[in-house]
Amino acid sequence: MLNPQAQKRPPEGAGAANKRSKYGFTTAEVSKLSALDDGHALTEWRKTMMQYVRDEEEERQKKTEEAEERQTTEDQLAAERQAGEQRARLQMAQEKQVAHVRTEKETLSPVAKRAQPKEKVTSHGLSEKRRGKRPQMTEDVQSPVTEDPTSLFLPKNGPPEWYIKANFSKAEAKKLNSSQPVKAMEALKDCLRRCLNTKTAKVFDELRDHVHKAEFLNMTAFALKKTFVFDTPDTPKDDLKGLRRIFGDDIFPWDLQEDAKQLYIRWWYARLEPNLLRGLRKSRITHKEGWRNNDSIDPDYKKPTAKYHGQGNLVMGQWWPTQLCTVRDGAHGSAQGGIFGEKEAGGYSIVLSGGAGYEDEDHGDWILYSGTEGKDMVVSEATTRLIESCDATNKPVRVIRSMNLKKPNKYRPEVGYRYDGLYEVVSYELRNKFKATYRFRLERCPGQNPIRYKGKEARPTYWEKEEYAKLKLDAKFSGM
Repeated sequence: MLNPQAQKRPPEGAGAANKRSKYGFTTAEVSKLSALDDGHALTEWRKTMMQYVRDEEEERQKKTEEAEERQTTEDQLAAERQAGEQRARLQMAQEKQVAHVRTEKETLSPVAKRAQPKEKVTSHGLSEKRRGKRPQMTEDVQSPVTEDPTSLFLPKNGPPEWYIKANFSKAEAKKLNSSQPVKAMEALKDCLRRCLNTKTAKVFDELRDHVHKAEFLNMTAFALKKTFVFDTPDTPKDDLKGLRRIFGDDIFPWDLQEDAKQLYIRWWYARLEPNLLRGLRKSRITHKEGWRNNDSIDPDYKKPTAKYHGQGNLVMGQWWPTQLCTVRDGAHGSAQGGIFGEKEAGGYSIVLSGGAGYEDEDHGDWILYSGTEGKDMVVSEATTRLIESCDATNKPVRVIRSMNLKKPNKYRPEVGYRYDGLYEVVSYELRNKFKATYRFRLERCPGQNPIRYKGKEARPTYWEKEEYAKLKLDAKFSGM
């Protein structure tokens, strides 16, 4: 019987016939053994062949497992290295901020240091948040009167310079006395007088309609002067002081005060045009391809900056027809992006609009908000801004809700975009390591007026929805 183990093997290099196979046999031996008909003669050889196959399979499996283990270890090390770099960047940003504050304090004179209040109030109306505490809302801190339309603060009592310089001849005054803006403002002031006398809900509702309709008046400087909208030394002592009387008196509903303040600020900065899309350049995109997606802000329009923390000049429930209009008015800083902020300053604002692939949840006073996807396990710049807001700056962000949210969401504005207040970024979690996606928990800062999604105070108002519908209709028939 032929024993494969006992076969005398020819020396190496004896030709192709003597080349050994991967199982330890030469080609000649395999041919000779395969030609045997006796099954008993092949038993030992077959056992040896099977053992070689099993050994090779085990070795291959072992190598595969070792390779997978090495890859897993490398991935873990890369993730830990990236997380360490991220923590180092955030720590550096925090140290720079602390150093900046320390430098400012050291440069103060002794008199200035003694004059500093114990609780520092920022110019955007928020107490500075201490570690582990939420920011509390405080009274508005007003800036000096300024003609700069990029100012972030409510102007003080007193008229703007353009208003003081506006003069009209007797002929012009006679012609403008019967204009629609004058009649509308006189009716508003008459309603305001009745509110002060009766203080009934019915009259307040009537005044609310007057204020909402005034947003779409073709306002003129003459009408504002004729009805003493801005208080001046020439204002009669018995005059009601117009809009400022509304948001300066707590007998009026809070939403009415907010809307009167918004109108007052817009007119104070001479933005008298009632067009919802004022300051924008219309795109040439067709209605079928999209609506207002490619508009741009007119370079000559002096828009306020959005690079600030807090509410600034906005009012609760302020509404816009498009996201670009939020950029125009300094509420948000990106015409399409959902997160806006600056390196080391953290986030300033976000737009809550949902969208496919995002794990957002909207519960009104608290939100789960998804950051943007990263690349190659590196966190995106936009997401990094919210991480800085949570870990370094501890400053709240402005939240703007979009009509693009899912319809079952009761906080979703019926059309357009609505400012719903300040939210603190309290925590975040890693949702996908390879895409570097995070989800953040935001909680609404206490002390703010409610979200304006229902009731008489809801925004957009009836008149805003009417104007929005006109814009959509014009776009449809003009091919815009």
